[in-house]
Amino acid sequence: MAYAVIMAGGQGERFWPLTHKKLPKYRICLDGKISLLQKTYKRLRKLYSVKEIFVVTTKDHVRMIRDELKLAPAQIIIEPLRRNTGPAILLSTALIAKRFGDNAVVTFYPADHVIQNEKLFQDTMRQAQRIAEKKEMLVMIGITPSFPATGYGY
Repeated sequence: MAYAVIMAGGQGERFWPLTHKKLPKYRICLDGKISLLQKTYKRLRKLYSVKEIFVVTTKDHVRMIRDELKLAPAQIIIEPLRRNTGPAILLSTALIAKRFGDNAVVTFYPADHVIQNEKLFQDTMRQAQRIAEKKEMLVMIGITPSFPATGYGY
């Protein structure tokens, strides 16, 4: 079985003063209609059922995420401390494995990405999931950087 985890723990400091602790980047509505978080969730609903989608976040953001996405409390994974991407992935993977077994395929998605070609995104994610299930391996998808940018993890 496959599960999706939306990573929504960042403060959005690079967008200050537009974003801040109470308005993280993933709550921005670039199109004036729905937030980046809602767009991410909506995109994932085309690949996963409601019960297969989780959000990992900090305790400060739980309420706004629950209000915005209408998730069950068990679908929100709360980081005990804000420690960036690696620990959030480790915590989420461990909790999902504990709930659903070691054979669960867990995929991670930033809450604030803009995806322009959703069909290509869906096809790519389905293919990655098949590879991960069949070969029992990690699959990483990204964009080849064209220049160094420490603000994006370099």
